Amino acid sequence: MFTGEKLFKDLTLYRTSYGRLPEEAFVGSYSLNEIIKLAKEPPHTSHSYLQRVEYYKKPMDYEDLKALFETLPKHVIRAKGIVRLRHTPYPVIVNYSFGSFYLGEEVPHYKDDGFIVFISKNSIRLF
Repeated sequence: MFTGEKLFKDLTLYRTSYGRLPEEAFVGSYSLNEIIKLAKEPPHTSHSYLQRVEYYKKPMDYEDLKALFETLPKHVIRAKGIVRLRHTPYPVIVNYSFGSFYLGEEVPHYKDDGFIVFISKNSIRLF
């Protein structure tokens, strides 16, 4: 924590009144079941956001996953999914926001292919 590294690369602060926040503050907030459902439905597009699902049949190396998130274009604002890593016994939840990614809990019951849902603002092409 006290390494001198930036914790967030791109952070937005909101001033609120009575807890009112703009829609963009909640884009990409999903439960585990909603994340799994996103991988099985057609991509959602709105006037403000573009969503794309990438599937991963094989387990990934942690370093490759890290490099993927470190090289995302700035307009990719969030990503969520479940992937298999080579050296973990179970698939894990991955989250990306504010220019940083982290691994969540293991998901032992998840048996489908790995996937990551990428969310971009302003409907700009994701990659």
